[in-house]
Amino acid sequence: MSIILFDDGIFTVTAKHLLLKNGIYFYYRRIPEDMRGHHGGKRHRRVSLQTRLPQVAAKKAAMLARADDAMWKALRTKTGADGFTTQETKEGGLALLKALGLSPGEALGDDWDADYLDTYFEGRYGDAFISARYDPRGPRPLKSFFNPVEAEVVRLVTTDPNERRVCLS
Repeated sequence: MSIILFDDGIFTVTAKHLLLKNGIYFYYRRIPEDMRGHHGGKRHRRVSLQTRLPQVAAKKAAMLARADDAMWKALRTKTGADGFTTQETKEGGLALLKALGLSPGEALGDDWDADYLDTYFEGRYGDAFISARYDPRGPRPLKSFFNPVEAEVVRLVTTDPNERRVCLS
């Protein structure tokens, strides 16, 4: 759905993926059929943007749409050769992390169970991942399985979110 933010007869500005319900804006988007398994079989995604201002809602909806696009792109690819940008990698990593029910830095806690990520990667890459994970002489390193977004998820889970990160970019 899209909502018209401005219309003067010549020039029209619309915002996609917005739904207005009882004065509150929601991010509302159809989930592609091949991605429904990652969203509990749901056909649509609806998230409250917690605002009554259309300009604020448009910015939040655009941010959520970029994150969804990056996560779905990551889930559709098996390799890192599909040209992810740095921003897509960050947004997709955070979106996938949230979809898995995890938070940044969670692996640093005492009650961390690595099996949760293993279950995701095992379902995605099958027996090859299992043999590489549990065989000390594994045929390939685990990082070779991950696309850039999945590598970002592993980095986010295993590093302190409050630690400053220096990037060359």
